[in-house]
Amino acid sequence: MAESTRQLALALEYGRPPGAVRAGESFGSCTMRFARPAGSAPYAEEAPLPGLLHPPAAAVGATAAGDVMLARAPRGRLVTAPRDPGHPVLLAGRPARMPLLAVLEAGRQAVLLESGMTAAAVIGLRADVCAPVPSRGALIETSAEPGGARFLVAAAGRPAATGAVTLWSK
Repeated sequence: MAESTRQLALALEYGRPPGAVRAGESFGSCTMRFARPAGSAPYAEEAPLPGLLHPPAAAVGATAAGDVMLARAPRGRLVTAPRDPGHPVLLAGRPARMPLLAVLEAGRQAVLLESGMTAAAVIGLRADVCAPVPSRGALIETSAEPGGARFLVAAAGRPAATGAVTLWSK
């Protein structure tokens, strides 16, 4: 859904709206906000983080080990640390900064790991990136709330992204 929305937003931005199509049944919503690119200087890559422990793929709702986007650092904190820093979908081109879809996935995985729920429980995702999120070393904290959990991503001690994961509850 996010990729379809991104493509529609690009078409609108370049003045080529899609032809008139009659909508089918609504199954979700997605919002895209345009922002000016940050300065052209690349983000300084973080030093390697020693002692990281990557969770098993199943524990974070990932299909394979290469899809795991986070790890436990010393003192049990969760940090961004992709098992595959050049993931073909989430991190194509090995960016030093995490794109929005990678932030969403890292937040989703953190919530699933902390809640003990499976990927099938996720029924909604939301994220807002307000500062560059480094691909390695950003701290991810979660807090449970009715119907799911919120996540905060901090880089260099400052908030870089926030989001929420809505979980199916019986």
